[in-house]
Amino acid sequence: MAMPPKKKFTTRPSKVQQAAAEQAAMKKVINYSILLLFLPAIFFGLKQVNPGIFYTGQGIVMEKFQKHESAARAFESSYKANPAKNVDGLVQACRLHEYMENWDAVEEIALKIIEEPNATPEQIGHAHLHLAWRSFSQERYDDALASAELAQKSITKSKDGQYRVWIAIGAIQTKRFAGDNDQLTKAYDALDTAIDMKKMFAAEGHYYMGQLYEGWKSQTADAIQEYEYGLSQSPPAKWRKKLQDAKSRLVTGAVK
Repeated sequence: MAMPPKKKFTTRPSKVQQAAAEQAAMKKVINYSILLLFLPAIFFGLKQVNPGIFYTGQGIVMEKFQKHESAARAFESSYKANPAKNVDGLVQACRLHEYMENWDAVEEIALKIIEEPNATPEQIGHAHLHLAWRSFSQERYDDALASAELAQKSITKSKDGQYRVWIAIGAIQTKRFAGDNDQLTKAYDALDTAIDMKKMFAAEGHYYMGQLYEGWKSQTADAIQEYEYGLSQSPPAKWRKKLQDAKSRLVTGAVK
């Protein structure tokens, strides 16, 4: 059976890199805190321009407190309050439902975005990305790849969106491998591109790179290393659990 290309990410972050990453993360927290202090004044000034701004602010705050369901509802309310100006509320709600793996909601909202006349090409691109993950969850990999490729053509402004498109393509191509070296190379290259984009904050990318290596029994050690690398990057709760579970499963199997 064919083997994946040689790994490039074989070391953990240095202490200097880790300190720099933590400092950058702290700056983000401080910036968000300052923003939250001024939100009431900002909302008051914008109330007449865009009534949905109140719900947008509520969604931002709820997400910071890890209240994803409440945040998604707030973003949806933002859109309902002013559909012409708050299509991004639907995009944010769809993103949160994908994070929670509420797949029926993901599909419903993504299709609504695509059909919304006020949606921009970028917003429609994000909708296609979420539909790609929806199809991926159903093991409809050809449909997932088609949606991911549509997303890739439209998402040109959001670096995070581009990062997640590359992850989607890599994850999908891994599942479509079926002994085809070309598919394997595409999967590796896509995940490699994603990881390179986010550097110290690519936990999701390392998770799916680990999944790629896990498909080849002789590279279990490489898969574990990818999971460890992802865990070293202070991932969000969802990805921390996925990385920990994947690593534990392989380590336990190796011990047996």
